[in-house]
Amino acid sequence: ALGVSQSALIREAIDALLKDAEEQAQRKAAWEAIEDLWRRADREGWGSGGRTWTREELHERGRTD
Repeated sequence: ALGVSQSALIREAIDALLKDAEEQAQRKAAWEAIEDLWRRADREGWGSGGRTWTREELHERGRTD
């Protein structure tokens, strides 16, 4: 015996499931906000700062072999 009633165990299980569902909804909303920001950045051309070179080109320029 665990010293806990069956109804108490059921209540705890339901509470845990509800908490997990709420946390998952919050994570999903946060991920959607990040994806929206990525799409906006892509549409508006964020990140390049007007540069025309690529990272790979910089690595190639720095090579001495």
